[in-house]
Amino acid sequence: MDRINAFGGWIRDPEADERVMSRLFAGPFGQNKRKTTAERIRFVTPDVALVVVHVITNAGPSGVKAPSLGDRSLHVLVKHNGEWELTGFANVPIIPPSGAIREAEGDDVFYSDPKH
Repeated sequence: MDRINAFGGWIRDPEADERVMSRLFAGPFGQNKRKTTAERIRFVTPDVALVVVHVITNAGPSGVKAPSLGDRSLHVLVKHNGEWELTGFANVPIIPPSGAIREAEGDDVFYSDPKH
C-alpha cells in the first residue's frame, strides 16, 4: 500500500502504515473523535474501486486541531481472492481558497457537502 498523508509524507508499506497509525492513535490522536463518510464509490472495474472519504475530526484533550471542514481522502481498493484491500490512499485537509482561485473554480468545485 502507498499512503500519502495530509502533510505530504509517504508511507510505503503496510507494516510501516500499521506502526505509524498505532503510534498516532496511542498518542496525539488518542482521544480524537471522528465522523467518516464515504461520499462516493466508483467501480473502475468489478475488482477496483475508488472511494472518496470525508472525515471531520473533533480534537480531544490532546489538543490536536483539525481543519474545521475536515479532510478528504481518495482510497484505491482492489479485490484479491474475494476480499477488498486498500492499496493506495491520499489525504488532504479541506481549506477552501479565496479570491481569484475560488472565482475561477465557480460552482464546479465543492468543499463541503450539506448532507454531512
